[in-house]
Amino acid sequence: KLIGDASNYIKKEIAGLSPANATISKLSGSGKLPWNNHTDTFFGPLEIEGSRWNKLYPYRLVVIDANKGNSIVGGDSKSTQVSNTASTSAKANGGISYVLTQEVVSGNWVYNFPITPQQYSVTDQYAISTNATMRGVVEEHNGVKFKMISMSGTTGIWPLKPSNASVLKNNDSIIGGLLSNTFENLGNVLGQVSKVKKAFTGEKGKGTAKTPFDSTGDEATGYYQALLLGQFLERYAQAKKRPENKGWRLVLDVPKENQSFIVTPQQFSLQKSQQKPNEYMWSMQLKAWKRINLKDTFDPSPSAPLNLGTPNILSRLNNTIRETRRTIGASINLVKAVRSDFQKPLNALRQTALALKDLG
Repeated sequence: KLIGDASNYIKKEIAGLSPANATISKLSGSGKLPWNNHTDTFFGPLEIEGSRWNKLYPYRLVVIDANKGNSIVGGDSKSTQVSNTASTSAKANGGISYVLTQEVVSGNWVYNFPITPQQYSVTDQYAISTNATMRGVVEEHNGVKFKMISMSGTTGIWPLKPSNASVLKNNDSIIGGLLSNTFENLGNVLGQVSKVKKAFTGEKGKGTAKTPFDSTGDEATGYYQALLLGQFLERYAQAKKRPENKGWRLVLDVPKENQSFIVTPQQFSLQKSQQKPNEYMWSMQLKAWKRINLKDTFDPSPSAPLNLGTPNILSRLNNTIRETRRTIGASINLVKAVRSDFQKPLNALRQTALALKDLG
């Protein structure tokens, strides 16, 4: 009864001190935030998609035409949708990949970063003036007019390099679980031995399809992507000088945060070092002055732990033996504890006997 009375008292005190807490909690739980009804021309309320917290989305730069319904320059004037999908190697490994495929669309002003930025920061600049007067302090508010965005990262050396790594196979039998991967790798070794033999004897095999390594063009290298990024920003700045392109806008699209910023480029730099002469490091500063919604569709790459499928019988036996060993270890510790407790009086008698011998 005392605990119940104390609980009710605490609830009343909390409700009396901050009555707005209950309202905010209710609105947040139903997906309606108190500021969703407040509209703004430049920075409207952001729709937060909680389900995107563990998924990987691409970062990209897009040039749109404000005079043509915010359509991507060079693309379909009726739509701003551009396909961005996870790479083939990512799908083969359950979508676990931090490198996204860049789909080159001819004629479109779209640049997809081949590797997500290593550093990304957004700093809000509030248009608030605070002045001291004879009778106090006066604040003049004009909201948020600019967001300073700083990004840096690398285009890698060969970020889109395909992988020949095979996916581990599961088998629900003892022999299959033990030897499935062994037989598969043995077959690969025998295949390579056969190729060595043909190369030594000069025998020409039948025509085969190109390997994934041969099918990758120079556009997949970090060298090409770094120069392409620099040219993307440079040519945009040059194109904006023409009167017919006055409606063009540069957009930084961040689908993971469900927002896109109209930005003004401030600075861009490419760096190289002697430690990694083939790798380009880039950095840029952008000034964002409006948030828009491109309404694009994406196929995200989840960054969940690697999934190797259901455990086979060998794995189940291994897990069972491991748990059994842990149980036996706990039992041995129990036996040792009981032995030590029973040996305490015997040790006392032994020490007493030794003391009597010393006195004698």
